[in-house]
Amino acid sequence: MTGLPTPAQMDPATMLLQTQEALRVFYGGQGHSREEFKQAEAWLEAFQHYPQAWAVADAILSNDSSSAPVLFFAAKTLQTKVYMDWEELEPGMIEPFKQQLVKHLATWSARRRQGANGSSSGSSSSSGRMGDLSAFLNRLCVVLAAVAVQTNWQGVLTECINLLASHGVPQEHLLHLLEELPMEATSNQFSSSSLSRDAQEHFRCQLMQLRPHVFAYLAAVDVGADAGITSPAMLQRKIFRGMGRWITNFRELPPSDLIENKVILDAFAVVAQGNKNGGDMLFESAVDLLIDVFVAHDCSRPDAPPLEAHLSLASFLVPNVFALRPTYLAALRRAPPSSSLPSLGDVDTAKGICMVFVEMGLSYLPLLLSPHPYEQDALLRLLLLATSHPDPSIASYALPFWYELAREGGREGGGRGVGERYGAVLQELVGVLVEKMVYPEEAGTDGRIEGGQGAGWDKEEKEEFEDFRFKLVRA
Repeated sequence: MTGLPTPAQMDPATMLLQTQEALRVFYGGQGHSREEFKQAEAWLEAFQHYPQAWAVADAILSNDSSSAPVLFFAAKTLQTKVYMDWEELEPGMIEPFKQQLVKHLATWSARRRQGANGSSSGSSSSSGRMGDLSAFLNRLCVVLAAVAVQTNWQGVLTECINLLASHGVPQEHLLHLLEELPMEATSNQFSSSSLSRDAQEHFRCQLMQLRPHVFAYLAAVDVGADAGITSPAMLQRKIFRGMGRWITNFRELPPSDLIENKVILDAFAVVAQGNKNGGDMLFESAVDLLIDVFVAHDCSRPDAPPLEAHLSLASFLVPNVFALRPTYLAALRRAPPSSSLPSLGDVDTAKGICMVFVEMGLSYLPLLLSPHPYEQDALLRLLLLATSHPDPSIASYALPFWYELAREGGREGGGRGVGERYGAVLQELVGVLVEKMVYPEEAGTDGRIEGGQGAGWDKEEKEEFEDFRFKLVRA
């Protein structure tokens, strides 16, 4: 790569050839010296900052023989350009650039579909490479979302989704675009010289008004429509994640569109089935969505609306959380075949549900401290159940709740008489905490790390238990 003109002096065609050579070295694996690899890496980092990079990246995306890693690099280059160098595009170039992005999404989506079909039919075509295109196509969706912010694309939801759907783009990528839009609307990656904060906030406010329409779209997605390309579980995970992004980024909206929401009910249904196989990403995504709901509409925040404004959502969420109690209890009795600690039951399911219990408790702390009856005793007993879990790593999730309950309940103007109102539950809590302070029999009775702990505990386990005891003391 020596003896060439500097990137600033190159025409796009020459820069394309040089970039392709650098990509061949960078992704070519063995066969190149360390010095060649470092030169290629330096080139690929530097060229993205020059105006020719727009055309070079587009040419790579237009090349049928580009591999998945090279395509991803080209999409990442365009993302950098949209963030940092948007002013390099003349006004007349912006609309064609948007159309070209859609074309690339449609073209490579079709090839991914062909690759998947070829693979399922036993074809020896480039289905292996096609199978790697998902990350690249999702990155193109990020670029498209960033362009929507830069251009204040008013009709991005209807125009873009309809346009992509008309080109046969799989729902996985449409959902990814919906997931990225609120993220890009609040991203701090944009250069202040190319996008003012006021302009970005204006787009965010316009996007916020579309939340009910997005929720309706997410509820109507047919998760079986892309069978053979994307599994129903994968699509459902993206629905949960997209829903969480729109809830988290527009938390100032009233929660009326969350009440009896189909996607949230689907999340409760998934959690109620438990994490039966361990490592179930759909279960984890459902838990994350429910936590997003409670965190976004936390009535204990200083800037939260009055408690009365939360009651309608609480009336929907709380009974559904209570309905998870049987699954939690079943998890205590059930141990997956791979579990090395059968006495702890299904730890993955218990942990996920415990996290939901705790977030509900923290979010509705003012409700617990209110003098009006809102099933406070039942909610506290749910938290006590989580605190009683035999696995310290799960039981410790609930400890911050009790700390906050005591702290807020003791504030001037807070819920007075917490001890009197919930004396029976708190007395049981003290018993649970005292019991958990005691070292298990197999660990020995002297409570010292240095010795007498029993052969079953290694150093890490001892340190974890010591940390748990410290948290218990704080609670």
